[in-house]
Amino acid sequence: MRNLFTKILLGILKQTLLTNWIVTTYNKNNSVGHALTALKLFSEVKRLNIALHRKSLGK
Repeated sequence: MRNLFTKILLGILKQTLLTNWIVTTYNKNNSVGHALTALKLFSEVKRLNIALHRKSLGK
């Protein structure tokens, strides 16, 4: 149970850090292109996290 809780907390932390990175990248470069690239990366990482999570559950 504790392992699952840790995984959830780490997942939330990763998403928060990624979101902050997207926002700062967007603000620093003030470019829609950079923001879109960051969002694409973010969604790709999320997709991979979901796939890894399913694999760990044995589905």
